[in-house]
Amino acid sequence: MNQKIEFDLEILQDEILIHSMINFWPVIHRLLDVFHPKKICEIGIEYGYLTEKIIEYSKISDCRFIGVDTKPNPDFVRKHKGNGIAFFKGDSEKFFLRDSESDICFIDGDHNYYTVAKELNLYLFSKNKGDRFIIFVHDVCWPWAHRDLYYDPKRVPKEEIHEYSYSKGVTIDNDSVIDGGFRGEGNWACAIKEGGEGNGVLTAINDLIASDEFQELNLEFIIVPVIFGMGIIYPKSIFSDKNIKEEMNKIHFGLEVFSSLLATLERNRLKLYLKVIELQDQLNS
Repeated sequence: MNQKIEFDLEILQDEILIHSMINFWPVIHRLLDVFHPKKICEIGIEYGYLTEKIIEYSKISDCRFIGVDTKPNPDFVRKHKGNGIAFFKGDSEKFFLRDSESDICFIDGDHNYYTVAKELNLYLFSKNKGDRFIIFVHDVCWPWAHRDLYYDPKRVPKEEIHEYSYSKGVTIDNDSVIDGGFRGEGNWACAIKEGGEGNGVLTAINDLIASDEFQELNLEFIIVPVIFGMGIIYPKSIFSDKNIKEEMNKIHFGLEVFSSLLATLERNRLKLYLKVIELQDQLNS
């Protein structure tokens, strides 16, 4: 009986934890269609779900693509590279120092303040990009909005890193860590404390928004508050294209009407997911 319950809980956990940016594709695709990018970069390929869609789009739209990952899947790379599709093996900082001219950028790599702040600064303030671009940033909502995640803490300078744990987990309405909760099972570490300076993805973006440099670029930032949150950063100058302005206004209107509802549904989803983890832990204890 316990084995049957545990199996069902594992299925339920997979169903509830939708976490890939592929789930934002309907929004992303509409913007790509009116934006007509010349080059797209994606930071953080992981399983390649979104990457497959971007590559498919790039091939039919005469658009170049480059995927960036510290450990890209070699079979995936061999399958897709060539004919305007390329991959960069290494961290995002090394990539942006040599190539920041993509006019569409997806940031979904290491979800911590130091890395995201570095990525945004290197991309936004490059001299090659111009003023026509859109950045999509994942994990701008709980749990990594104001708490660092580290896939490899060695990549973050000691003075920039927070005390972290590989074994403890996080849960809603608790700024510390717990035994159990949402955790990486050794695959990633999370900051012991939530909040404070230099902690989390959204904190990095908010600090950038408050900077004089950001104000000079005349940028907008909006959040789609589901599936751990997707942020969209873009210069208001792209509204000179009436098709882009019309599409972005639709997104703004939808978020104005439904943002609170979406946030409520996301919180409910996360609470269900955390409850499933709790039940699994009880069965395994």
